[in-house]
Amino acid sequence: MHEASLVRNLVRHILDVAQENQATRVIRIVLKVGPLAHIDPPHLIDHFHNETKGTIAEGADVLVEETDELHELSVEAIEVLTNESPVEEDF
Repeated sequence: MHEASLVRNLVRHILDVAQENQATRVIRIVLKVGPLAHIDPPHLIDHFHNETKGTIAEGADVLVEETDELHELSVEAIEVLTNESPVEEDF
């Protein structure tokens, strides 16, 4: 259950950023996962794809970098497509 809640909050954040940028689609996200996130990258990606079905983030590429430096999950970048051109927001 921890994973579902973690990913649900992540997707909510990503969709908020996409909306702020008037995105029509989320193309790619880059995440960093530390040991205290308690979720392995393949599992995280599966949960992400399940949680984004029917949203503008459905089908987005997900890059997960594992690190010993971070204790939890962090968003490093979100790339979205607008009517004009791709936009990448770094965090």
